[in-house]
Amino acid sequence: MNAYSGEFVRNLVWIPGSDEIAFAAASVVVLMSVSEGPAVPAASPGAEERPSARQRHLLGHTAYVCALAASSNGQLLASAQEGKEAIVRLWDVGSCACLSILNANGSGLSCVDISPDMRAVAAVGLDAHGRQSIALWNIAELRGPQGKVELVTRHATEYNIKVLRFSAYQEDHLMTAGRDSIRIYRLKNGQLRGTSVRLVPREKRVTSYTGGVSAALGPNIFTDIAFEAGVGVYGVDAFKVYVSTASGAVFQVDYTTRSLDAVFQLHSAAINCLLIADGLAITGGDDRLLRAWPLDFRDFLLEEQQQHRAAVVELVFSPLGDRLYSGGADGALVVYDVQRLYAPTQYLSAGVRDIKVCVAVSSNGMYFASLNRDPYRGVTSILVFHGDTLEPYMRIETDAAAYIRLAFSPDCKELWALTAGRRLDRYELTDGYLVQQVHEVSSMDVTAMTLDPTGRYVLTAGNDGLLRLVGNGGISAACI
Repeated sequence: MNAYSGEFVRNLVWIPGSDEIAFAAASVVVLMSVSEGPAVPAASPGAEERPSARQRHLLGHTAYVCALAASSNGQLLASAQEGKEAIVRLWDVGSCACLSILNANGSGLSCVDISPDMRAVAAVGLDAHGRQSIALWNIAELRGPQGKVELVTRHATEYNIKVLRFSAYQEDHLMTAGRDSIRIYRLKNGQLRGTSVRLVPREKRVTSYTGGVSAALGPNIFTDIAFEAGVGVYGVDAFKVYVSTASGAVFQVDYTTRSLDAVFQLHSAAINCLLIADGLAITGGDDRLLRAWPLDFRDFLLEEQQQHRAAVVELVFSPLGDRLYSGGADGALVVYDVQRLYAPTQYLSAGVRDIKVCVAVSSNGMYFASLNRDPYRGVTSILVFHGDTLEPYMRIETDAAAYIRLAFSPDCKELWALTAGRRLDRYELTDGYLVQQVHEVSSMDVTAMTLDPTGRYVLTAGNDGLLRLVGNGGISAACI
Protein backbone atom coordinates (compact mmCIF):
# COMPACT_ATOMS: atom_id res chain seq x y z
CA MET A 1 0.00 0.00 0.00
CA ASN A 2 1.10 3.58 -0.57
CA ALA A 3 -0.39 5.61 2.26
CA TYR A 4 2.78 6.35 4.27
CA SER A 5 4.19 9.66 3.04
CA GLY A 6 7.46 10.10 4.95
CA GLU A 7 7.00 13.86 4.90
CA PHE A 8 7.51 14.37 8.64
CA VAL A 9 9.78 12.78 11.22
CA ARG A 10 8.18 11.33 14.39
CA ASN A 11 5.22 10.19 12.31
CA LEU A 12 5.62 6.43 12.68
CA VAL A 13 5.06 4.68 16.02
CA TRP A 14 4.50 1.16 17.27
CA ILE A 15 1.40 0.59 19.39
CA PRO A 16 2.81 -1.16 22.51
CA GLY A 17 1.27 -4.49 23.41
CA SER A 18 -0.04 -5.05 19.90
CA ASP A 19 1.07 -5.89 16.39
CA GLU A 20 -0.01 -2.56 14.92
CA ILE A 21 1.98 0.38 13.69
CA ALA A 22 0.53 3.86 13.39
CA PHE A 23 1.54 6.39 10.77
CA ALA A 24 0.12 9.48 9.13
CA ALA A 25 -1.07 9.73 5.54
CA ALA A 26 -1.81 13.41 4.97
CA SER A 27 -4.64 14.19 7.44
CA VAL A 28 -5.50 10.54 8.12
CA VAL A 29 -3.92 8.48 10.90
CA VAL A 30 -3.55 4.86 9.81
CA LEU A 31 -3.38 1.90 12.20
CA MET A 32 -2.00 -1.10 10.34
CA SER A 33 -1.66 -4.65 11.60
CA VAL A 34 1.54 -6.29 10.41
CA SER A 35 0.76 -9.86 11.45
CA GLU A 36 -1.43 -12.65 10.19
CA GLY A 37 -4.19 -14.15 12.27
CA PRO A 38 -7.82 -13.77 13.29
CA ALA A 39 -7.29 -11.02 15.84
CA VAL A 40 -4.68 -8.86 17.49
CA PRO A 41 -4.39 -9.40 21.28
CA ALA A 42 -5.60 -6.66 23.58
CA ALA A 43 -3.02 -4.12 24.72
CA SER A 44 -3.79 -4.69 28.40
CA PRO A 45 -5.94 -6.94 30.64
CA GLY A 46 -9.62 -6.12 30.37
CA ALA A 47 -9.32 -4.44 26.98
CA GLU A 48 -11.09 -5.81 23.93
CA GLU A 49 -9.31 -7.70 21.19
CA ARG A 50 -8.75 -5.65 18.09
CA PRO A 51 -10.32 -6.65 14.79
CA SER A 52 -8.36 -8.63 12.23
CA ALA A 53 -8.58 -5.97 9.51
CA ARG A 54 -5.13 -4.96 8.35
CA GLN A 55 -5.90 -1.26 8.42
CA ARG A 56 -8.02 1.08 10.49
CA HIS A 57 -8.32 4.82 9.99
CA LEU A 58 -8.61 7.72 12.43
CA LEU A 59 -10.45 10.56 10.71
CA GLY A 60 -10.98 14.10 11.93
CA HIS A 61 -7.86 16.17 11.29
CA THR A 62 -8.25 19.08 8.88
CA ALA A 63 -4.55 19.45 8.00
CA TYR A 64 -1.51 17.23 7.61
CA VAL A 65 -0.68 15.22 10.73
CA CYS A 66 2.89 16.15 11.67
CA ALA A 67 3.56 14.13 14.85
CA LEU A 68 2.34 10.99 16.63
CA ALA A 69 2.88 9.47 20.08
CA ALA A 70 1.55 6.29 21.68
CA SER A 71 0.98 5.61 25.38
CA SER A 72 3.09 2.96 27.09
CA ASN A 73 0.08 0.61 27.46
CA GLY A 74 -0.94 0.96 23.81
CA GLN A 75 -4.45 2.20 24.57
CA LEU A 76 -3.99 5.89 23.72
CA LEU A 77 -2.62 7.66 20.65
CA ALA A 78 -1.89 11.38 20.33
CA SER A 79 -1.76 13.08 16.92
CA ALA A 80 -0.83 16.69 16.15
CA GLN A 81 -1.65 18.58 12.97
CA GLU A 82 0.38 21.32 11.30
CA GLY A 83 -0.79 24.74 10.20
CA LYS A 84 -2.75 27.55 11.81
CA GLU A 85 -5.34 25.28 13.44
CA ALA A 86 -2.95 23.78 15.99
CA ILE A 87 -4.77 20.92 17.69
CA VAL A 88 -3.80 17.62 19.28
CA ARG A 89 -6.28 14.76 19.14
CA LEU A 90 -6.30 11.94 21.68
CA TRP A 91 -7.61 8.63 20.33
CA ASP A 92 -8.76 5.41 21.93
CA VAL A 93 -6.79 2.83 19.95
CA GLY A 94 -9.26 0.01 20.53
CA SER A 95 -12.38 1.82 19.29
CA CYS A 96 -10.75 4.47 17.03
CA ALA A 97 -12.82 7.08 18.90
CA CYS A 98 -11.49 10.59 19.48
CA LEU A 99 -11.52 11.10 23.26
CA SER A 100 -10.43 14.72 23.40
CA ILE A 101 -9.21 17.65 21.31
CA LEU A 102 -6.45 19.76 22.89
CA ASN A 103 -5.82 23.33 21.79
CA ALA A 104 -3.28 25.48 23.62
CA ASN A 105 -0.79 26.56 20.94
CA GLY A 106 -1.56 29.27 18.43
CA SER A 107 -0.07 27.49 15.40
CA GLY A 108 2.93 25.56 14.15
CA LEU A 109 2.73 22.32 16.13
CA SER A 110 5.89 20.29 15.59
CA CYS A 111 6.03 17.49 18.18
CA VAL A 112 3.91 15.70 20.77
CA ASP A 113 4.56 13.08 23.45
CA ILE A 114 2.73 11.10 26.16
CA SER A 115 4.40 10.58 29.53
CA PRO A 116 5.44 7.02 30.48
CA ASP A 117 2.92 7.01 33.37
CA MET A 118 0.17 8.15 30.94
CA ARG A 119 -0.79 11.10 33.14
CA ALA A 120 0.39 13.91 30.85
CA VAL A 121 0.62 15.02 27.22
CA ALA A 122 3.05 17.67 25.98
CA ALA A 123 3.20 19.46 22.63
CA VAL A 124 5.42 22.14 21.11
CA GLY A 125 4.01 24.91 18.92
CA LEU A 126 3.96 28.68 18.48
CA ASP A 127 2.11 31.14 20.70
CA ALA A 128 0.29 34.28 19.53
CA HIS A 129 3.61 36.18 19.44
CA GLY A 130 5.35 33.59 17.26
CA ARG A 131 7.46 32.21 20.11
CA GLN A 132 7.85 28.50 20.62
CA SER A 133 5.94 27.23 23.63
CA ILE A 134 5.47 23.94 25.44
CA ALA A 135 1.88 23.08 26.36
CA LEU A 136 1.35 20.46 29.06
CA TRP A 137 -1.97 18.77 29.84
CA ASN A 138 -3.04 16.52 32.72
CA ILE A 139 -4.89 13.53 31.22
CA ALA A 140 -5.05 11.37 34.37
CA GLU A 141 -8.87 11.59 34.35
CA LEU A 142 -9.31 11.34 30.58
CA ARG A 143 -11.14 8.03 30.89
CA GLY A 144 -13.12 9.11 33.94
CA PRO A 145 -16.88 9.78 33.91
CA GLN A 146 -16.39 13.35 32.67
CA GLY A 147 -13.42 12.71 30.38
CA LYS A 148 -11.58 15.57 32.04
CA VAL A 149 -8.40 17.02 30.49
CA GLU A 150 -6.72 19.96 32.23
CA LEU A 151 -4.21 22.37 30.72
CA VAL A 152 -1.47 22.55 33.36
CA THR A 153 0.85 25.13 31.84
CA ARG A 154 2.00 26.91 28.70
CA HIS A 155 5.70 27.67 28.81
CA ALA A 156 7.08 30.14 26.25
CA THR A 157 10.78 29.67 25.56
CA GLU A 158 13.53 31.45 23.67
CA TYR A 159 15.33 28.13 23.23
CA ASN A 160 14.73 26.48 19.88
CA ILE A 161 12.95 23.10 20.03
CA LYS A 162 13.01 20.48 17.27
CA VAL A 163 12.17 17.43 19.38
CA LEU A 164 10.51 16.81 22.76
CA ARG A 165 10.53 13.65 24.88
CA PHE A 166 9.25 12.86 28.36
CA SER A 167 12.09 11.57 30.52
CA ALA A 168 12.43 7.80 30.81
CA TYR A 169 14.34 8.27 34.08
CA GLN A 170 12.39 10.80 36.19
CA GLU A 171 8.72 11.47 36.78
CA ASP A 172 7.44 14.94 35.79
CA HIS A 173 10.54 15.65 33.69
CA LEU A 174 10.86 16.15 29.96
CA MET A 175 13.72 16.86 27.58
CA THR A 176 13.92 19.11 24.52
CA ALA A 177 16.54 19.65 21.83
CA GLY A 178 16.88 22.16 19.01
CA ARG A 179 19.37 24.58 17.56
CA ASP A 180 22.37 24.73 19.92
CA SER A 181 20.13 23.73 22.82
CA ILE A 182 19.51 20.60 24.90
CA ARG A 183 17.35 21.24 27.96
CA ILE A 184 15.78 19.19 30.75
CA TYR A 185 12.56 20.53 32.27
CA ARG A 186 10.89 19.73 35.56
CA LEU A 187 7.23 20.36 36.35
CA LYS A 188 7.01 21.96 39.78
CA ASN A 189 4.06 23.85 41.27
CA GLY A 190 2.35 23.98 37.89
CA GLN A 191 5.35 25.54 36.13
CA LEU A 192 8.08 24.16 33.87
CA ARG A 193 11.60 24.99 35.03
CA GLY A 194 14.44 24.18 32.66
CA THR A 195 18.16 23.49 32.90
CA SER A 196 20.47 23.57 29.89
CA VAL A 197 22.97 20.80 29.20
CA ARG A 198 26.52 22.13 29.02
CA LEU A 199 27.55 21.44 25.42
CA VAL A 200 31.30 21.22 26.01
CA PRO A 201 32.50 17.61 26.35
CA ARG A 202 34.45 16.99 29.54
CA GLU A 203 36.51 14.18 28.03
CA LYS A 204 36.80 15.74 24.56
CA ARG A 205 36.06 12.36 23.00
CA VAL A 206 35.21 12.90 19.36
CA THR A 207 35.12 10.04 16.86
CA SER A 208 34.78 10.82 13.16
CA TYR A 209 33.86 8.38 10.39
CA THR A 210 33.41 11.00 7.69
CA GLY A 211 36.72 12.82 7.63
CA GLY A 212 34.98 16.16 8.08
CA VAL A 213 35.04 18.80 10.78
CA SER A 214 33.65 17.46 14.03
CA ALA A 215 30.18 18.52 15.09
CA ALA A 216 31.63 19.35 18.51
CA LEU A 217 32.77 22.65 17.02
CA GLY A 218 29.12 23.66 16.38
CA PRO A 219 26.71 25.15 15.62
CA ASN A 220 24.40 22.17 16.03
CA ILE A 221 20.79 21.51 15.09
CA PHE A 222 19.57 18.57 17.17
CA THR A 223 17.09 16.21 15.53
CA ASP A 224 16.20 13.31 17.87
CA ILE A 225 16.51 12.11 21.48
CA ALA A 226 16.97 8.51 22.67
CA PHE A 227 17.20 7.26 26.27
CA GLU A 228 19.36 4.34 27.41
CA ALA A 229 18.88 2.68 30.80
CA GLY A 230 22.47 1.49 31.17
CA VAL A 231 21.81 -2.26 31.04
CA GLY A 232 25.09 -4.06 30.38
CA VAL A 233 26.98 -0.85 29.64
CA TYR A 234 26.88 1.52 32.61
CA GLY A 235 25.98 1.30 36.27
CA VAL A 236 22.33 1.82 37.11
CA ASP A 237 23.01 5.38 38.27
CA ALA A 238 24.87 6.40 35.11
CA PHE A 239 21.90 7.37 32.98
CA LYS A 240 22.86 8.35 29.45
CA VAL A 241 20.89 10.18 26.78
CA TYR A 242 21.84 10.31 23.11
CA VAL A 243 20.94 13.25 20.87
CA SER A 244 21.44 13.23 17.09
CA THR A 245 22.25 16.24 14.93
CA ALA A 246 21.69 17.59 11.43
CA SER A 247 25.46 17.44 10.91
CA GLY A 248 25.53 13.65 11.28
CA ALA A 249 26.79 13.46 14.87
CA VAL A 250 25.46 11.92 18.09
CA PHE A 251 25.98 13.68 21.42
CA GLN A 252 26.25 11.49 24.53
CA VAL A 253 24.79 13.33 27.54
CA ASP A 254 25.13 12.43 31.22
CA TYR A 255 21.55 12.88 32.39
CA THR A 256 22.47 13.06 36.08
CA THR A 257 25.07 15.83 35.80
CA ARG A 258 23.38 17.60 32.85
CA SER A 259 26.70 17.62 31.00
CA LEU A 260 28.09 16.39 27.70
CA ASP A 261 30.29 13.28 27.77
CA ALA A 262 31.32 12.92 24.15
CA VAL A 263 30.49 13.64 20.52
CA PHE A 264 30.58 10.98 17.82
CA GLN A 265 30.56 11.90 14.12
CA LEU A 266 28.69 8.96 12.55
CA HIS A 267 27.18 10.07 9.22
CA SER A 268 28.21 12.48 6.48
CA ALA A 269 24.69 13.95 6.41
CA ALA A 270 21.91 14.69 8.89
CA ILE A 271 20.80 11.94 11.28
CA ASN A 272 17.01 12.14 11.35
CA CYS A 273 16.20 9.28 13.72
CA LEU A 274 17.95 7.48 16.56
CA LEU A 275 17.10 4.36 18.59
CA ILE A 276 18.87 2.79 21.57
CA ALA A 277 18.13 -0.86 22.39
CA ASP A 278 20.03 -3.84 23.81
CA GLY A 279 23.35 -2.03 23.87
CA LEU A 280 23.06 -0.85 20.27
CA ALA A 281 22.38 2.49 18.64
CA ILE A 282 20.47 2.52 15.34
CA THR A 283 20.80 5.63 13.17
CA GLY A 284 19.09 6.69 9.95
CA GLY A 285 19.96 9.75 7.95
CA ASP A 286 19.73 11.94 4.89
CA ASP A 287 22.47 9.85 3.27
CA ARG A 288 19.87 7.00 3.01
CA LEU A 289 22.01 4.89 5.35
CA LEU A 290 20.73 2.80 8.24
CA ARG A 291 23.56 1.87 10.62
CA ALA A 292 23.82 -0.14 13.86
CA TRP A 293 26.53 0.79 16.38
CA PRO A 294 27.81 -0.47 19.73
CA LEU A 295 27.48 2.25 22.35
CA ASP A 296 31.20 2.98 22.30
CA PHE A 297 30.70 3.93 18.62
CA ARG A 298 34.09 2.53 17.60
CA ASP A 299 32.69 1.32 14.29
CA PHE A 300 29.30 0.39 12.90
CA LEU A 301 28.36 -3.28 13.10
CA LEU A 302 26.24 -3.19 9.97
CA GLU A 303 25.12 -0.80 7.28
CA GLU A 304 22.06 -0.92 5.03
CA GLN A 305 21.84 1.47 2.09
CA GLN A 306 19.81 -0.27 -0.62
CA GLN A 307 16.26 -0.05 0.72
CA HIS A 308 15.40 3.66 0.53
CA ARG A 309 15.71 6.01 -2.43
CA ALA A 310 15.58 9.05 -0.14
CA ALA A 311 16.39 10.00 3.46
CA VAL A 312 15.61 7.60 6.32
CA VAL A 313 13.25 9.60 8.56
CA GLU A 314 11.75 7.04 11.00
CA LEU A 315 12.91 4.04 13.02
CA VAL A 316 10.78 1.91 15.37
CA PHE A 317 11.30 -1.48 17.02
CA SER A 318 8.56 -4.07 17.48
CA PRO A 319 7.61 -4.73 21.14
CA LEU A 320 9.63 -7.97 21.19
CA GLY A 321 12.60 -6.31 19.52
CA ASP A 322 12.67 -8.90 16.74
CA ARG A 323 11.77 -6.49 13.95
CA LEU A 324 12.92 -3.02 12.99
CA TYR A 325 10.80 -0.75 10.82
CA SER A 326 12.27 2.12 8.83
CA GLY A 327 10.31 4.85 7.09
CA GLY A 328 11.79 6.87 4.27
CA ALA A 329 11.13 10.22 2.66
CA ASP A 330 10.44 8.16 -0.48
CA GLY A 331 7.25 6.88 1.18
CA ALA A 332 8.64 3.38 1.75
CA LEU A 333 8.17 1.33 4.92
CA VAL A 334 10.74 -1.46 5.22
CA VAL A 335 10.80 -4.33 7.74
CA TYR A 336 14.11 -5.80 8.96
CA ASP A 337 14.64 -9.10 10.78
CA VAL A 338 16.84 -8.32 13.80
CA GLN A 339 17.78 -11.97 14.39
CA ARG A 340 18.99 -12.24 10.79
CA LEU A 341 21.37 -9.30 11.22
CA TYR A 342 18.77 -6.76 10.15
CA ALA A 343 18.09 -8.39 6.80
CA PRO A 344 15.22 -6.61 4.98
CA THR A 345 12.26 -8.98 4.77
CA GLN A 346 9.20 -6.98 3.74
CA TYR A 347 8.04 -3.75 2.14
CA LEU A 348 4.84 -2.37 3.60
CA SER A 349 4.74 0.69 1.36
CA ALA A 350 6.51 1.70 -1.80
CA GLY A 351 5.46 5.24 -2.57
CA VAL A 352 7.66 8.17 -3.50
CA ARG A 353 7.76 11.70 -2.20
CA ASP A 354 7.85 13.72 -5.41
CA ILE A 355 4.09 14.34 -5.28
CA LYS A 356 1.75 15.60 -2.60
CA VAL A 357 0.22 12.63 -0.82
CA CYS A 358 -3.54 12.53 -0.43
CA VAL A 359 -5.84 9.75 0.66
CA ALA A 360 -9.56 9.07 0.83
CA VAL A 361 -11.67 6.48 2.64
CA SER A 362 -15.14 5.54 1.41
CA SER A 363 -18.07 6.25 3.74
CA ASN A 364 -18.76 2.54 4.28
CA GLY A 365 -15.09 1.73 4.88
CA MET A 366 -14.98 -0.67 1.93
CA TYR A 367 -12.34 1.23 -0.05
CA PHE A 368 -9.17 3.19 0.58
CA ALA A 369 -7.60 5.34 -2.15
CA SER A 370 -4.11 6.76 -2.35
CA LEU A 371 -1.59 7.89 -4.94
CA ASN A 372 1.56 6.54 -6.50
CA ARG A 373 3.93 8.13 -8.97
CA ASP A 374 6.32 6.11 -11.11
CA PRO A 375 9.41 8.36 -11.32
CA TYR A 376 10.77 6.46 -14.30
CA ARG A 377 7.64 6.59 -16.47
CA GLY A 378 6.37 9.89 -15.07
CA VAL A 379 2.90 8.38 -14.54
CA THR A 380 0.65 9.25 -11.59
CA SER A 381 -1.75 6.48 -10.58
CA ILE A 382 -4.72 6.37 -8.24
CA LEU A 383 -4.58 3.17 -6.22
CA VAL A 384 -7.80 1.80 -4.70
CA PHE A 385 -7.62 -0.93 -2.04
CA HIS A 386 -10.15 -3.04 -0.19
CA GLY A 387 -10.46 -1.36 3.20
CA ASP A 388 -10.51 -4.52 5.29
CA THR A 389 -7.73 -6.56 3.68
CA LEU A 390 -5.70 -3.87 1.86
CA GLU A 391 -5.72 -6.10 -1.20
CA PRO A 392 -5.52 -4.04 -4.42
CA TYR A 393 -8.90 -3.38 -6.02
CA MET A 394 -8.07 -1.06 -8.90
CA ARG A 395 -5.23 0.94 -10.39
CA ILE A 396 -6.17 4.02 -12.43
CA GLU A 397 -3.39 5.55 -14.52
CA THR A 398 -3.93 9.24 -15.21
CA ASP A 399 -2.43 12.10 -17.19
CA ALA A 400 -2.31 14.40 -14.15
CA ALA A 401 1.05 15.57 -12.86
CA ALA A 402 -0.30 15.52 -9.31
CA TYR A 403 -3.59 15.25 -7.46
CA ILE A 404 -4.14 17.21 -4.27
CA ARG A 405 -7.60 15.94 -3.18
CA LEU A 406 -9.47 12.64 -3.47
CA ALA A 407 -13.09 11.94 -2.46
CA PHE A 408 -15.45 8.98 -2.82
CA SER A 409 -19.08 9.51 -3.74
CA PRO A 410 -21.57 8.62 -0.97
CA ASP A 411 -22.65 5.45 -2.82
CA CYS A 412 -18.96 4.46 -3.21
CA LYS A 413 -19.39 3.96 -6.97
CA GLU A 414 -17.35 6.97 -8.09
CA LEU A 415 -14.12 8.71 -7.14
CA TRP A 416 -13.48 12.42 -7.63
CA ALA A 417 -9.92 13.74 -7.93
CA LEU A 418 -8.70 17.34 -7.94
CA THR A 419 -5.44 18.18 -9.71
CA ALA A 420 -2.90 20.84 -8.80
CA GLY A 421 -3.95 22.52 -12.05
CA ARG A 422 -7.49 23.10 -10.67
CA ARG A 423 -9.09 20.35 -12.75
CA LEU A 424 -11.72 17.94 -11.41
CA ASP A 425 -11.72 14.35 -12.69
CA ARG A 426 -14.55 11.89 -12.02
CA TYR A 427 -13.84 8.15 -12.28
CA GLU A 428 -16.24 5.23 -12.27
CA LEU A 429 -15.09 2.54 -9.85
CA THR A 430 -16.64 -0.34 -11.78
CA ASP A 431 -13.98 -0.23 -14.49
CA GLY A 432 -11.89 2.87 -13.70
CA TYR A 433 -13.14 4.88 -16.67
CA LEU A 434 -12.81 8.66 -16.67
CA VAL A 435 -16.39 9.88 -17.09
CA GLN A 436 -16.02 13.63 -16.57
CA GLN A 437 -13.44 16.41 -16.50
CA VAL A 438 -14.11 19.96 -15.35
CA HIS A 439 -11.36 22.50 -16.04
CA GLU A 440 -10.56 25.69 -14.10
CA VAL A 441 -12.90 25.09 -11.17
CA SER A 442 -11.29 28.11 -9.51
CA SER A 443 -9.29 31.12 -10.63
CA MET A 444 -6.82 30.44 -7.80
CA ASP A 445 -5.66 27.40 -5.82
CA VAL A 446 -8.42 25.15 -4.46
CA THR A 447 -8.05 24.52 -0.73
CA ALA A 448 -10.94 22.13 0.00
CA MET A 449 -13.34 19.77 -1.74
CA THR A 450 -16.36 17.77 -0.54
CA LEU A 451 -19.41 16.01 -1.99
CA ASP A 452 -23.02 16.71 -1.11
CA PRO A 453 -25.00 13.84 0.55
CA THR A 454 -26.61 12.85 -2.77
CA GLY A 455 -23.30 12.62 -4.59
CA ARG A 456 -24.61 14.76 -7.47
CA TYR A 457 -22.48 17.81 -6.71
CA VAL A 458 -18.96 18.60 -5.59
CA LEU A 459 -18.38 21.73 -3.52
CA THR A 460 -14.95 23.36 -3.90
CA ALA A 461 -13.42 26.26 -1.98
CA GLY A 462 -10.63 28.35 -3.48
CA ASN A 463 -8.20 31.07 -2.49
CA ASP A 464 -10.25 33.44 -4.66
CA GLY A 465 -12.84 33.45 -1.86
CA LEU A 466 -15.50 31.59 -3.87
CA LEU A 467 -17.39 28.38 -3.26
CA ARG A 468 -18.38 26.53 -6.43
CA LEU A 469 -20.80 23.68 -7.05
CA VAL A 470 -19.73 21.23 -9.72
CA GLY A 471 -22.18 18.69 -11.12
CA ASN A 472 -22.54 16.43 -14.12
CA GLY A 473 -22.88 19.45 -16.37
CA GLY A 474 -19.85 21.32 -15.04
CA ILE A 475 -19.86 24.43 -12.85
CA SER A 476 -23.50 25.07 -12.02
CA ALA A 477 -23.30 27.80 -9.40
CA ALA A 478 -20.83 30.06 -7.63
CA CYS A 479 -21.15 32.10 -4.48
CA ILE A 480 -18.97 34.07 -2.11
